[in-house]
Amino acid sequence: MKTLRILDLEQYIPVMSETDRDKYFLCVVGAKPDDFTDDQVAAWSLLLSARNNEMKGRIDDAISKSNPHE
Repeated sequence: MKTLRILDLEQYIPVMSETDRDKYFLCVVGAKPDDFTDDQVAAWSLLLSARNNEMKGRIDDAISKSNPHE
């Protein structure tokens, strides 16, 4: 697995399944080749985007509640 690919996939760890995380870590240490498909990466990208949007919404909501004058 190339270093850039490892770094690119690392961002998806929060939305990977436990099995995919285990496979990822095996790739990182060189015990297993990278066999993640483009479809898997695209699905993680969508999940991560949705997760980030949800978190941003929660943060914005909390900020608006803590700053009632805005």
